[in-house]
Amino acid sequence: MRFQVWLLPVVLQVLMLGVVVPQPAGASPRPDRLATQHFFCHTGYQLNDCLAQIEVLKRAVARFPTETLGKWTWVLVRSQDWKPLTKMLGLNADSPAFTCLETKTTFIEEALVAKVSGRAHELIVRWHMGMAELLNTAIEHEMGHAICHSLDENKAKYVAEVLEQKRPLSCPVGS
Repeated sequence: MRFQVWLLPVVLQVLMLGVVVPQPAGASPRPDRLATQHFFCHTGYQLNDCLAQIEVLKRAVARFPTETLGKWTWVLVRSQDWKPLTKMLGLNADSPAFTCLETKTTFIEEALVAKVSGRAHELIVRWHMGMAELLNTAIEHEMGHAICHSLDENKAKYVAEVLEQKRPLSCPVGS
């Protein structure tokens, strides 16, 4: 589904809490592939929860070739806010991630990076996989949309398979 371009600036301005995560003294630097990746939390997060969940998301995202995305934004949305947000945007609430190509932003539901018992069970039943696998699958799929600059689900699925198999990246030509 396609976002209404006029709605995105409002959603992004109203819903996000920007967080700059300090680098602990003596910690090894982040992989270069995260240099152009920006991480935020939806409003309503407690700062400590936001920081902890962003670290989980960063570790997951760092395993993928994000350099192909260029500057990209990843937004965590609390599970309790996920269904109302996706409903407001006309999206599928059963999907734990979505991407807005116009703003180069991927939204990830909290249940993929933190324990949210009721919602985690719903997602496991719906997608027939554990939460760690679902997080990787969601990142791969949303990267597929981003890499192909397309909302085409088949292209996203193809790129997700390529990423999972660690083959050279390509986007299928045609519709």
